[in-house]
Amino acid sequence: MCQRPDATQVAGYTTWQRLGRQVKQGEHGIAILAPRPYRMTESNEQTGEEAVTRQGCAFRTAFVFDIGQTEGSELPILELATLTGDDGDDLYAALFHFAQDEGLTVTNHDPRTTGDDNHSSYKGYYNRAQQLIFVKRNAPTQMLKTLIHELAHHLDEDLITSPRQEQETVAEATAFVVAAHADIDTSAYSFPYVAHWTRRQDGFALIKKVMGKVQRIAHHLIDALESGTGDDPVPMPFDPKVGGINPDTGSYDTPTDPFAPISLPTPQPLLPAA
Repeated sequence: MCQRPDATQVAGYTTWQRLGRQVKQGEHGIAILAPRPYRMTESNEQTGEEAVTRQGCAFRTAFVFDIGQTEGSELPILELATLTGDDGDDLYAALFHFAQDEGLTVTNHDPRTTGDDNHSSYKGYYNRAQQLIFVKRNAPTQMLKTLIHELAHHLDEDLITSPRQEQETVAEATAFVVAAHADIDTSAYSFPYVAHWTRRQDGFALIKKVMGKVQRIAHHLIDALESGTGDDPVPMPFDPKVGGINPDTGSYDTPTDPFAPISLPTPQPLLPAA
C-alpha cells in the first residue's frame, strides 16, 4: 500500500456509495490488481460444434479508496452475538475433565464479582496464576465455545510473550475450528471477534502467522474430545441460588438468589477474554 501507507479500510467507489459514503472530490484512487475470471469455448472449425471450454483468471487494474477519502454515514459496528444453541453439553463435559487433568479449576462463579456472574460483562477468562478458568452461565453452545477459547489460552506456549491481538486471535480461531469439528457453528461470535483483534494490524499477516499454532492447539483439544468417555456427568453445575442447567428438567433456571455468598480464593490479576 505504498500509494497510501496510512490506509486502513478500502473499498471501490460504488461499494462506498452502498454503505452510505461518498468519495471526496479530488481524491485519487489506489490502484490494485483485481481478478477477472474468464471462460472461453472453442468451436471445431470442421463441424462447427463447441468442443473445448477453457477457464482461467486474468487480472485488471482497479481502483479503491480508503475510508479517510470518503465522507458520509458511520460504518456499522460489528457486534458479538451471544450464541444460543443447545448443543455442546457432552463436549463441555469432556473438556471440563481435560481441564482437570491439566490441573485447572473450571468455575461458573466469577471471583471478580464475589461469585455473582450476573454482573460479569465478559463471557469468561483464564487466570494463569491461579490455574483457573471462569465460564459465565449461558446457552450450552456459548459456554462450550468460551471453554475452548480459555483452554486455548492455557495451551498457548507464547501467551506471556505474544501481543494481545495475537493471543485473542489464536484462542478464538481455535474455538471456531474445534467447534466446527463437532458440527457446531460459532461464526456469529467468532468472526466478529477475530475481525476486531486482527484490524489492529495487518489482519492477513497475523492470521497467516498464527495458523500453525491454531492447528496444533485445535488438534490437542479435538483429541481430548474424541478420547472422552462421554459417560461422566455434565459438569455445568446447578444451584437454585445462582441458576444454571437444571439436570432434572434440562432447562435453564434463573437464579433465586443471585447475590448468595460463595466461598472463593482471593483473585489474582486476571486475563479477560471471550
